[in-house]
Amino acid sequence: LVRLPGVRTYCEVGFNGGHTAAAVLSATRDVTVRSFDIGSYGVHTARNAAWLARMHPKRFNFTMGNSLTTVTQLARRVAAGLEPPCDVILVDGSHDDQPTYKDLAHFRKAASPGAFVITDDLDSPSGLAVLRAYEEGWFMMRAWYVYHVAKSPHIATPCHRCFAHLPNLTTVHDPNRKVMPCMRWVHTGCIEQVEEHGQWERGGAGGATMGARGASGSTFRRPGMGSQQLET
Repeated sequence: LVRLPGVRTYCEVGFNGGHTAAAVLSATRDVTVRSFDIGSYGVHTARNAAWLARMHPKRFNFTMGNSLTTVTQLARRVAAGLEPPCDVILVDGSHDDQPTYKDLAHFRKAASPGAFVITDDLDSPSGLAVLRAYEEGWFMMRAWYVYHVAKSPHIATPCHRCFAHLPNLTTVHDPNRKVMPCMRWVHTGCIEQVEEHGQWERGGAGGATMGARGASGSTFRRPGMGSQQLET
């Protein structure tokens, strides 16, 4: 997504260790990264953010603090023409309903027309936020995906209505881990696989938990701006 024509600014809430920010900065030289994080992981987050700032002083900007404040400030600066809008957005901070909903609403005001938005963990209460935005009519789902490895095909999630009311769902039930055979936070033995052979040689990509991992894609509308795409 960040290599698409016209993409100049990537914004995210949920920097954590900076893995996604680093991937974006490495993928293209044409994109500036704006990262926001509440700092729950302390030194781990601060150290990695400082390292990325040294490596990419002109293309990486990190803001510590609660996104309910910091992303709101970003939206105001974008509206005032003081900062460029976000062309690609990752919402992966809080996994609770209300904070996720507010992050989506605030980024909506900071997004460029046609902006892509990625969200994660829709099997958590954050799925309720996506459903609420969809039902309110400003978040129009284009596609969403659930990957899970439990023996039962039943997916445990707080958002039971998501499966009935959100369109364009693709479910990957992979109890034998043929799609993602080695995820080190699921199998302790995978640490050796990752260290000795590289995680991707076994086909591991994306994220997985013992239950499900959900992501979705959609379009939302801003007043007077027409439609905008949210890839979540």
